[in-house]
Amino acid sequence: MSVKIYNKNNNRFNTDVLSIILYFLRYNRQSLYSCLFVNRLWCELTIPILWRDPWNFFYRLENTSSPSTQIQPIKLINTYLSLLPQELIIELQTNGINVPTYQIRSSFNYPSYLRGLDLNYLYKSILRWNDKYNEKHSTHPIQKVVTRLKKLGKKVTGRDNSMESDDEDKTKYDQINLICSKLLLLFFKESPKLSLIRIKPKKYEITFPLFEYLVKLGDTKNCLSHLTGLECVDDQNTKEIYTQLALNNTNISQIMIHGCQNTQSLADLISVQKKIQKLYIVNINRISPNEYWSTPGVGLELQRKTFFITKLKLEGSCGFLELLPDFINLEEFSLKCVHRNSCNSNRSARTPKLKNLKKIEFECDHKYEMNFLALLIKNTRNLRKVIIEGSRIEDPSNCNLLLDSIITCCPLLKNCSIPISTINPPLITLLKSYIKI
Repeated sequence: MSVKIYNKNNNRFNTDVLSIILYFLRYNRQSLYSCLFVNRLWCELTIPILWRDPWNFFYRLENTSSPSTQIQPIKLINTYLSLLPQELIIELQTNGINVPTYQIRSSFNYPSYLRGLDLNYLYKSILRWNDKYNEKHSTHPIQKVVTRLKKLGKKVTGRDNSMESDDEDKTKYDQINLICSKLLLLFFKESPKLSLIRIKPKKYEITFPLFEYLVKLGDTKNCLSHLTGLECVDDQNTKEIYTQLALNNTNISQIMIHGCQNTQSLADLISVQKKIQKLYIVNINRISPNEYWSTPGVGLELQRKTFFITKLKLEGSCGFLELLPDFINLEEFSLKCVHRNSCNSNRSARTPKLKNLKKIEFECDHKYEMNFLALLIKNTRNLRKVIIEGSRIEDPSNCNLLLDSIITCCPLLKNCSIPISTINPPLITLLKSYIKI
């Protein structure tokens, strides 16, 4: 039996409902692709979802050997290049870049749907496009033969062509840099607002002044004022972009930081933010937590905003447990310690009182004290989820204390996963206790 919902604005109503349904499929690329071919309306509603953050789709399986995955970045760059104004395409061709001639202009303005920009993957996509697509469409077949014969002659004669190779590399990367600049200008001009920027340059990649184009945006930088999410590296090499963002945005609510160099420009960016609520810090296992939070820089600015942070995720060292009491309004907490040897995680740590905490995830590779976690849970009343991973329990006799804390202080609990000691208490006692949860 089919059910129809009637409304005086029935078409508009159905479109809005369909948009919501399709948005729930935003991480399911295969289903979204299928929706493109249903009819015109479905296609028009699906395209903006697919192109909100295309890097998320194309690089989720970036290490796969599937040929279809390998050519996706090439198609992506081709699509964006086809939307450049003709004068910019001519400029690229003038600089020796073999941009194909696009006979049919796209029906959609894809950059206008862009909400997430990954600078690292943009750069990698252009590299792949240049290596595979641009080389394929080089000028003339005879020129290809001449180039190959020159290379063969140099190998036979043993001539040193290192200087010539350096010149070729410089020309190549100057061209890549030029493509980056034109596409970035296209994105910032056409996208009404960007909500997320990822800045994660890899060590194995050659560094180019890619980020300086963000500083030279002129009238196109208004879209940065809508930024709410930032994934970045705490690194001196990216200080220019942080300086520019600090001048144009104060509404970042979610930030993920890789590394811990206490870059001053990143600290300045954090200091002007008014709404930071979600904080993720990755690769923090090489620093002293007290030093990080007290020394002028990123840590100190974050410490000043602990009152507003409701979600905290740390990966590296559980030494940061000492600072947990400062996050008094925390609702979600996740910690993953990668040390195999003890990092003195909770021997001297104060037990925090986190009355609003709803979710805790704790994973530790070295020995840890169950007593600290039991007391932490005991000081809460709203926990819905408790996940504790790690079998190297230093005080197995306190496993029962942990369970008692969960039974008495977690009336709203819906999901629980905790380690069980083989010594104390006996397994049967724990199973009986679970009936009370």
